[in-house]
Amino acid sequence: MVVDQCPECKTHQLDLFKNAFAELGNPNASILDISWEVVECGISTPIRLRTKEGASKHWFSMQVLNANRPIQALEISTNEGSSWTQTKRQPHNYFQLSSGTGADKVSIRLKCANQKQIVVHNVKVNGGLETIANDNC
Repeated sequence: MVVDQCPECKTHQLDLFKNAFAELGNPNASILDISWEVVECGISTPIRLRTKEGASKHWFSMQVLNANRPIQALEISTNEGSSWTQTKRQPHNYFQLSSGTGADKVSIRLKCANQKQIVVHNVKVNGGLETIANDNC
């Protein structure tokens, strides 16, 4: 499983941990010519949403855990889905809204790489909390 992210990499390039890189080729090489594809992880449990320590209604940051497919976007609604605000994915794989949500509870909409959308209501934005979604990608 790829868990690292490479903000400076081009599309379809990966930045791997050293041990994963060594499994694919010469660990002293800087680039490997390989092909890869996204596959379903086979996780049967729902996605988990984790707010980052220090998050609040004034500064929002959330990580999506145990997704079967890549998450393309995480959006926030403070009005039960009437309108949505896009967050920005950070290099450490948290989705952030620096201006905060302005609310203690929000709705979260996840957009999966397979076009599926998952909406979770009444998500508390306090840091360090986890919320279980109702589905997986």
